[in-house]
Amino acid sequence: MTGRDRRAVILGLAVIAAAGIVRVAPRLYGAGRARVAHAEQAAALAAAAAALAAESAALRDTLTARAGAMVRLAPALVAGETAPQANAELSAFVSGTALTHRVAIHRIAPAPDSVAGPLRRVEVRVSGEGDLDGIVRFIRAVEGSPQLLSLSHLVIEADGEMTDVQRLRFEAAVRGWSLRGEDD
Repeated sequence: MTGRDRRAVILGLAVIAAAGIVRVAPRLYGAGRARVAHAEQAAALAAAAAALAAESAALRDTLTARAGAMVRLAPALVAGETAPQANAELSAFVSGTALTHRVAIHRIAPAPDSVAGPLRRVEVRVSGEGDLDGIVRFIRAVEGSPQLLSLSHLVIEADGEMTDVQRLRFEAAVRGWSLRGEDD
């Protein structure tokens, strides 16, 4: 091979090598950048997973605390899985309390209920009559009940002429709370 041929071959190899470097170098650089980006994404994902695990533990603790509070509250609620059952339980309690304190119930009717979170408000409207002592003991028994009950409305009126044993008419709304059922 002559010197000229050798130079042509070397120059050809140099051109081919330069073309190869120009084509391969960006791919190698891009692969390195992709590896760095992948590592950064993996680190961000690991940090997010750790934060989510910590938040999950905090939420689990909060849920456990709220469930415990609901269990402690349960004895103070009106029994009944549905609104009609809860209204019937409250009506029976009010009727029994009135009977115990010699108060005659003329009418007892459920009022529309409402839902607040896991609780349902239960209310009955009552009208009846009795003497002052009986009505006062009835009111104290309802509001002093171990259940969370209150009188949201109360009207007491004299019935006719004044006598030694005055008969009084009353109207009241007795309100309580029950656990909301799955059908609500």
